[in-house]
Amino acid sequence: MWSGLKIHMERRLTLNTKQHSSSIITPQMVALKKTGMLALETGSEEVSNSETLEDKLKRATLSTIPQAFKKDANESLMLRVYEIRYQMGREDSFPIEKKIDKDVPNLVNQMAIKIKPCTRQDVAVALETIASTFCINVPDKIGLDQYFQILLKYPAFLLKDCIDDIIKTFPYPRLPIPKEFIDRLEPPYKFHLGWLRELTKTFYRLEIFKQKAYINRTKED
Repeated sequence: MWSGLKIHMERRLTLNTKQHSSSIITPQMVALKKTGMLALETGSEEVSNSETLEDKLKRATLSTIPQAFKKDANESLMLRVYEIRYQMGREDSFPIEKKIDKDVPNLVNQMAIKIKPCTRQDVAVALETIASTFCINVPDKIGLDQYFQILLKYPAFLLKDCIDDIIKTFPYPRLPIPKEFIDRLEPPYKFHLGWLRELTKTFYRLEIFKQKAYINRTKED
């Protein structure tokens, strides 16, 4: 098993023998960085001693996946997330290589596309839908520009969900003010973005672990 890992890491690592191990960057790390989702610290993840097994499983199962990512984040991916978070560096049985590892950068990119900002056309349709449904007028150009500036931050699917909710539950015959849009859009947006960043960070930690395992083994040899 080690011989196969050694060959694999020798191919992956772009290592100058005079460099310190902390400066090694693998192609997989580069790919994860290019997703734009590696915005948080990449240090080791602390797991509370008081956290129960049920809590751990809940964090790493399909039930925690945001709405837009459910088709991309399959059981294999979430099982790997669980292994990295709760077995890596703690259990000898931890599998250091799995096929899903190489697929992660592409999966992250696919999920990132789903939460990209909506278009001006998306915002225009959203506002027109509310105005038509409530039989109200929209603001003048200056006012509309403010709505566009605020709403263009959010993904199209969240904007659609927001409009559906407003039509079903908003009790006033007027266009909701910007804050009323933000209150509906910001929480799910942060949840999707935070989840994807955490996923990326988790697999970046895995690459660091693989580096250290390879370097430690070569020192022993």
